Amino acid sequence: MDSFVFEMRLLDSQQANISTTLFGAKLRAPIVAAAICESRILKRLTPWDPPYLEQIAAGLADAGSMMSTGMVTLEELGKIVDQGAPVLHVVKPFKDDEEVLRHLERAAEAGVRGGRHGRRRRLSRKGLGRGAGASPPRHKTLDDLRRFRAATKLPFVLKGVLSAHDARLAREIGADGLIVSSMGARPSTMRCPCCRRCRTSVPRRTAVDQDWQVRTSARHDVGSACSTGIA
Repeated sequence: MDSFVFEMRLLDSQQANISTTLFGAKLRAPIVAAAICESRILKRLTPWDPPYLEQIAAGLADAGSMMSTGMVTLEELGKIVDQGAPVLHVVKPFKDDEEVLRHLERAAEAGVRGGRHGRRRRLSRKGLGRGAGASPPRHKTLDDLRRFRAATKLPFVLKGVLSAHDARLAREIGADGLIVSSMGARPSTMRCPCCRRCRTSVPRRTAVDQDWQVRTSARHDVGSACSTGIA
């Protein structure tokens, strides 16, 4: 499917139901908040008083959506989960493998819905988006990813997949889902072909999400995303 056609129908209509289930969590719509951390950008966007992330998590719980966490401390992760929204915790490819395993263990203890492993990471500013005391990132091999997958019973999702090749390898190592994402570094014109190739490269039971900004209009961007078959 390459496109949608919309028409107005009023007679004998029914209230739309766009709810969905992701990793056992019932959501009012197939929209999940992008991964957020207490970065310099977030602090400039709003006059909120701390704690920023707990307030956002509480709002997402009220909205029936899901929270995604970026670089947060393990203590902050527990406070976010306590707000009631289902949580996907992003675990960066830390240089110290034991730190990766600690994040996966703490996520399971806190009751998050899934662990997402971010494969790529670029910083344009010193320290931007990096948790206090966190070790720097390091390239991970497929054997590393298999070990992380085996270390947790949580749904295991790989973020940063941009090709059918990587999508297939993600499934081979046991990933329960993948997120098509370039962290905003690629032009939006490539998103649909990339999403479509990734979606068709893995079984339908594999959750596939896309992490793109709505840059033109909700009708165009959201419609384009749906046409790729993204879950």
